[in-house]
Amino acid sequence: KFLFLICTYFMCLEVINMPFFNSSDEDSASSDEESEKQQDDPDTFYYWPLYPRKALRALESLGSGPWPWWAASTYFLGVISFLIALAADYIPWPEAVAKW
Repeated sequence: KFLFLICTYFMCLEVINMPFFNSSDEDSASSDEESEKQQDDPDTFYYWPLYPRKALRALESLGSGPWPWWAASTYFLGVISFLIALAADYIPWPEAVAKW
């Protein structure tokens, strides 16, 4: 079960750290988005698996849409919730709580 957590974590990291291309013909971007794009260093590796702005920006620049990020993050959060439920099954609860 722990390997599922590691694999889904790496799926999210792969989507987050996907290289993207800045197109210079984007006139509709706001100044906040432009400043955030300029702050992204291509050599920076992000370890936080749920960083949607960077992932969605990278996927948009590659033309693939948001679905790879949604699939990876949903799968990751599903594995986390499954592991929490599994851990709750193995915890020795007091009798009053176990009957509840």
